[in-house]
Amino acid sequence: MPFEFTCPYCFKKTVVDEQFVGQQGACVGCGKPITIPQPKRIANPIVRPVHSKHLETGPTQVTVEFRRLVQRVVTITLSICAICGITYWIFWPSLLSLRIRRDSVACMNNLQRIAQALNEYAVDYGTYPPPVINDSTGKPMHSWRVLILPYLGENNLYARYNFDQPWDSADNAQLIAECPQVFISPKARNTLAAAESNYVLVTGSGTVFPPSGPLAPSQIADGAANTLLVVEIRNRQFQWSQPFDIDFAKLNTTIGALGTNAIGGNHPGGATAVLADGRAIWIPGDISPALLRSIITAGGQEPINATWFQGN
Repeated sequence: MPFEFTCPYCFKKTVVDEQFVGQQGACVGCGKPITIPQPKRIANPIVRPVHSKHLETGPTQVTVEFRRLVQRVVTITLSICAICGITYWIFWPSLLSLRIRRDSVACMNNLQRIAQALNEYAVDYGTYPPPVINDSTGKPMHSWRVLILPYLGENNLYARYNFDQPWDSADNAQLIAECPQVFISPKARNTLAAAESNYVLVTGSGTVFPPSGPLAPSQIADGAANTLLVVEIRNRQFQWSQPFDIDFAKLNTTIGALGTNAIGGNHPGGATAVLADGRAIWIPGDISPALLRSIITAGGQEPINATWFQGN
């Protein structure tokens, strides 16, 4: 096998075959006699065993530990989600009941404020406000909701309303978007521009608001504590300043029925209302048509048990 050696005199490198090892000859560089030496061989490297602790910190072990960490995080997360889901499932009926109760109580608070405003108006003018003010031709112009604005603390809105023009004139239409929150059921406040009132009067023969004109509180023969003044409805059609109410002759006695001639529809199981004495009540969904009519009429002399209409 050829190998390279260096002349010890002139340091010239020469390649010779191993078969000439030990023989003498003249250097091809300087001509001096030299003896071909044994080729220098590189000793086999010493392979040292790798300590086990070096293997434990290698890339493979790091990957395993990372996977274990991810598995722990996923397991903990799934466990928390499962616990939350089970807890929500267990307490959902109670939470739903509390939400329904909260909404109905807020609705009753609105009704009480409206009833107070109506009664204050009656003190100043001798009777409750007319449900609607018509012009000389009989065209509906203004709603009772506009008339009681000062008694609800809405003096600025009332001052900007033009009673010389109908409710939907160019000027008055600009005020529709400023519907007072007291006119909107908490269940219906699903848009920032909500302007449909959920509270109406029941008008017509036999009611507090007959065709001959609204009664005074003292003219309610059945007593203010036994006669409805305002009821809530599901309304997605009429604006708050628009003259609209329930006509007693067209009343749908099914609580929560579709349409604006039915009481309720915003709360499950019944409806909210307020009596002429300012007390808010809960009308159960299974109330009989006869009993419902009896609390609407102002002089029917029907016996009424107030405990029937206590909170839901």
